[in-house]
Parts: sequence; C-alpha cells; structure tokens
Amino acid sequence: MKVKADQPSQRGLTACAILGTILYLATFVTTTNPDIYTWWNLGFGTVTRAGLVRWPTPELGVTGLIRNVLLANTPQLAISTLYLVYDQVYTCMAFADEYARYFRRRQPLRVTRPRGAQRTTHFLTLPYRYILPIMVVSATAHFLLSQGFFLVAVDVFNLDGDIDLEQTIMTVGFSISALILLVTIVGLVVVTGLGMGLRRYPPGIPLAGPNSAAISAACHVAEGEDGEETAMREIQWGVVDTRNGIGKLAFSSGIVGEPVPGRLYR
Repeated sequence: MKVKADQPSQRGLTACAILGTILYLATFVTTTNPDIYTWWNLGFGTVTRAGLVRWPTPELGVTGLIRNVLLANTPQLAISTLYLVYDQVYTCMAFADEYARYFRRRQPLRVTRPRGAQRTTHFLTLPYRYILPIMVVSATAHFLLSQGFFLVAVDVFNLDGDIDLEQTIMTVGFSISALILLVTIVGLVVVTGLGMGLRRYPPGIPLAGPNSAAISAACHVAEGEDGEETAMREIQWGVVDTRNGIGKLAFSSGIVGEPVPGRLYR
C-alpha cells in the first residue's frame, strides 16, 4: 500500500508558490541588471540601495514599523506550516512502518513508561534519521528567509543632530541570492516528500495508521494468554488460533502462523 502524500505536497507547492512570488517581486523591483551574477554580488542578507521595497507612500513611526514587520515576517508562517505538515506526515509514516514490521519479526512494544522488554517512545516523536534532517532543513529555511526578507530601519540625522524625516528609511530589504536558495530548498522538500510517498510498506499486516479501533482489534490476545504479561515481552502479529476453519489474527508472545490468502480470519 502506498502512502498518500497529496495533502502535504499541495501545501508544499503552496509554500513554493508564495516564496516564488516573493522572489519574482524582488527581482522585479530591484534596480540592478537582471542577471544572477549581479544579484549574487548584492550580498547575502545585506542592506543595499538596490534591495529595498519602495513603498508608494512611506510611513514612519509605529504604523510604519508594524507594517514592515508584518510584511517581513508573514512568509515565515509558510515555512512553519510546511514543517508542521511534513512532521505530522512523517510521524504517521514511521508509525505505520514500525507497526507493519511486527508481521516480519518479533519485537517489543514502544510505550511511554516501558516495563520488561518494552521500549520507550521516540524522544522527538520520530526516529533520529527522520527528525534531525527535518529540523536542520527547517532551521536552514527560516535562516535563509530571514536573510532574504528583513526589516530595514535607517535613521538619518542632519548636521545639527536632528533626525531628518525626509531621508529616514523604514521599509523591508531583500536578498535575491538568499531567496533563490530558499526556493530551491523548499522545492527539494516537496520532491523528497513525493518520493517518500511512493515507498511501500512491508506486506502482511493490514495497515491501521493512527486508527485506535483497528489497533485495538489486533491486540485481542489468544485464549489462555495473559495480555499484561504478553505486552511486556517481545511480540509478533500473526495467526494465534483456528476454530471451525476461521483463524484468529492478533499479537502474541508465543508462536504465530502466517495468514494464508483466501482463508477466513477474525
């Protein structure tokens, strides 16, 4: 069974569209030559005259500050949303993968407070091979966005030491090179998510996902087996009993059989 990655992919493409629009507007309003070499030489997260948003009606004071702060930081919501969506998707995928492997080999349960042979839950809800790359990519994306779109406040004073309101600048600056790297990384995140969604789970046990009712049905132990003692041992999913030609599928610490296609099970 394949993982459905349509929803996170759509949100990833939405984030790419938002960041791509910002990049397009940045290249449209810059006053330099439209080539990558010139854009790269503008600097990485540096304030330059060519990399400033020019408001039709500039505003200073609290109003101007709030307007520019919101403009500079609102795109961060797209990155945060993308992180939350993909973290949730990968958590479900990793859970389903570990659940499916109980059909292939005997292993202990993973619980919050382990006893006996039980294992503890993952420290960050995901195995390190998933969560560490996700956190690194998320932190890198936030950093690149902060360098690619940022608040600029320049106070200009005259020779008498008084602030010159006509020359003072309150706006948003941008770095095209940082935005290009950011859009590239977000695009790779979307492509990676699509690739992960094409992976298949090991065949055998029906996928339950986070459905507690389906998981509960698989945890009804065989007759004569103590459920509490079984939960503290290494267990495996399979055929634990057969009566009147109908088999029973469940987790067990004992020997289990492999279900046969075409036969009835409960």
